[in-house]
Amino acid sequence: MIDLQKKYGYLSDEAWRDLLVSSSRGEARSFQLPGFPSAEIQAMFVGSSYADALSEAFNFYKYFKSACAARDLKFVPSLNFLDFGCGWGRFLRFFGKDISSAGMFGVDIDPDILKVCADTDVPGHFERIEPAGHLSLKDGSIDIAIAYSVFTHLPENIHLHWMKEIARVMKSGAMFALTLEPRRFLDFVANETPKGTSGW
Repeated sequence: MIDLQKKYGYLSDEAWRDLLVSSSRGEARSFQLPGFPSAEIQAMFVGSSYADALSEAFNFYKYFKSACAARDLKFVPSLNFLDFGCGWGRFLRFFGKDISSAGMFGVDIDPDILKVCADTDVPGHFERIEPAGHLSLKDGSIDIAIAYSVFTHLPENIHLHWMKEIARVMKSGAMFALTLEPRRFLDFVANETPKGTSGW
């Protein structure tokens, strides 16, 4: 497993983004970096691929880091980081510059995408979770966690289940960020349902 923090922790966030984008184009062959799944796999999980997918992730990564800094939570290699619904590991790539691979954890319900993470050398420890399962992490063991574009897709009972489970593994004073669709999404769902074209 590559420990990105040891190799690239000296880079600025912007230089790290540029190196990852360059590697996605096959232009950083002399660097030891995670590989990428196919464009189709990337887009299936995040709606875009390569530079576009990385640029979107970078914006969230910078926002989250600034929110942590505003609360005096400093990014140091010894932090423990959880990516809940990690997909193909695009956020683990970014946070890997700041945090030792020993403290990186990615979970997902899809065993195939977790194999993709392992096969492409994404840093961290990976675990498959069941829809209403539990994390194998200890109580109060995680410093920072994210769930990017996950909770919008969960029914209420599963949503509440995972909020409790994530809260269980978070340390006191930890930071957790999740993204949700805006309220206009409810109008979209309401308008789509009568047509029979939406699974929402």
